[in-house]
Amino acid sequence: MCGSLHIIRNGHYPNGMQKYKCYDCCCTFNIYKDTFLECSKVNLITWIKYLIVMNEDKNLRDCAQYAGVCLKTSFYMRHRIMSAYRNSVEKIQLLGITEIDEAEVNISFSGNHKIHNPESKFPREPYKGVERA
Repeated sequence: MCGSLHIIRNGHYPNGMQKYKCYDCCCTFNIYKDTFLECSKVNLITWIKYLIVMNEDKNLRDCAQYAGVCLKTSFYMRHRIMSAYRNSVEKIQLLGITEIDEAEVNISFSGNHKIHNPESKFPREPYKGVERA
């Protein structure tokens, strides 16, 4: 897309969603262009349910159960959201006097990485089997 503001409606997609067309470069797009919802086959209500539960720091299985999707879809949805969050945070430019507070995001090192590289090391020890003080 060229960034032009001269946009016209251009019919509908087979699922009923409105198509738009840039009058200058003739590019066709929908309202989800350049968002994490672009090219998603999951409907908007499911995404909203997933975001509500994910905001409560629930694990993948709880998010999948509440949103009504399978575990694999839940995994991909979470990665889309986190990727969009990372991309939006990288573009922020701060000026003048700035104050910031901490934001805590749980990091998951799940999976058996030793299959691919037996000498791989994680940034921290696993919680299972480790006594906490």
